[in-house]
Amino acid sequence: MFLYLVLFLGVVAGAQDPPACPDMDPDLKSVHLEDVPYDNMSTKVTFINNAQQDMTVHWINYEGGGKVQGILAAGEGEPHNTFLGHAFRIVKYDGNVTYEHVVTKHNEVIDIHNCGNPDDFLWDEGRDKEFEELVLNRQCEGTSRHWSCVRHVGKEEVAQRSPEKFGFLDHETRGSRRKGQQRDDTYVNHIPNLPVLTENGGYLHMKMTKHMREILLPWYNRTRSQLKNHEPVAGDYLNIHTVPCDKLNLDDFPNIRTEVVKEMQQVLQWWSNQKLKHTSTFGVRVYRRGSMLINHVDRHDTHIASAVVQVAQQVDKNGGWPLEVISASGETLEVYLQPGEMVLYEGARLLHGRPMRFHGSEFANVFTHFAPLTYKGLKRHSEL
Repeated sequence: MFLYLVLFLGVVAGAQDPPACPDMDPDLKSVHLEDVPYDNMSTKVTFINNAQQDMTVHWINYEGGGKVQGILAAGEGEPHNTFLGHAFRIVKYDGNVTYEHVVTKHNEVIDIHNCGNPDDFLWDEGRDKEFEELVLNRQCEGTSRHWSCVRHVGKEEVAQRSPEKFGFLDHETRGSRRKGQQRDDTYVNHIPNLPVLTENGGYLHMKMTKHMREILLPWYNRTRSQLKNHEPVAGDYLNIHTVPCDKLNLDDFPNIRTEVVKEMQQVLQWWSNQKLKHTSTFGVRVYRRGSMLINHVDRHDTHIASAVVQVAQQVDKNGGWPLEVISASGETLEVYLQPGEMVLYEGARLLHGRPMRFHGSEFANVFTHFAPLTYKGLKRHSEL
């Protein structure tokens, strides 16, 4: 953490004050280019964020109305399929416009720079108290369907797990996977070299913020009729090839996705106490009866500070289905979530998964991932 702080402060201290942000053009709108043949209208524009903060990309329609396209992460480039004559506006999280543009050439690449005051705060004023009050520390009591707690599992109990209830079944094995396998040990060599972000064991069980609950839960209930078959998942960590999952694709709802990202960025920056950039948010993945996900670690270049967000579930009486987290000391922890709750975790450093087979009809999650602002992956980061 100290290295990231020094690098970030060095960037800020060595940089000149950015120029003032431009005023928003109230007349900006997409236009029809009558001198361009229709079959030559399709193109792509790429925005490259050279600022030290994430921003949002908005497409401006022919009437001047804006539609969020997504997040433009700090230091990253984002291509957008579009048409000649389409207008875009890049906006900081504080609402200030950094750039406005009408696409007039094919395959344009636009550099975006900071303006105005840097958004160097980690969370909005007073939200640290809000986040602290959302942290959960409950006992696992009653039937597991209602559990909202962290259960510590001893080594003997783990050793006695039945291969019929944990890990792959015979007919699910393929490649190097074997019956009863509960963890992947092939993609773990990077773990000792990863930064440790937090001092609380690398995970945290908490409620969603009020804004998150108001965004996600009603939206999912309204739109769950649009669920489609989930695509295959790389790595053979999940038995999706024998127990299909469904998906409500957040990419089809950029307004919802952007609000989730902005909210989770503040939560995870509070948890890690450092500036983060967004790397990935996806879902809603809906697991079905018999689903199983072996313990694994995530990509070391992008999935440094992560969260599983529980959106909905329909489980059997004793069908509570935990996210299992293996602590740095080797302890097995089962984190049980209810809709409206989430677990923060260091996804590339701590093994995690759902090796217990799911007993229920529906279990719906959103996954979101961030990395420290100056972090470029292990090889590139070691060169900084």
